[in-house]
Amino acid sequence: MQKWLDALRIAKARSGLSYRQIATKTGMSRSKVGRVFSGEKEVTLKEFGAICYAIGVRPETIVISTMSDSELIRYLNEEK
Repeated sequence: MQKWLDALRIAKARSGLSYRQIATKTGMSRSKVGRVFSGEKEVTLKEFGAICYAIGVRPETIVISTMSDSELIRYLNEEK
């Protein structure tokens, strides 16, 4: 879980958005968004997707960025 959370934090930093702005875009509370980024709260898949789109990144980009080389090769081979 830590890898995708780190990737999400990097994407948030690049977006320049505050927790409040992300909360407004996702419909989540500001405190909930803060707890997600601090690692205090696990997110549902729906919340993860909403946060990703709010900060301008596709969810699969976050997931793929955290894969090891062997996991990525296996994923790409399954896509064919």
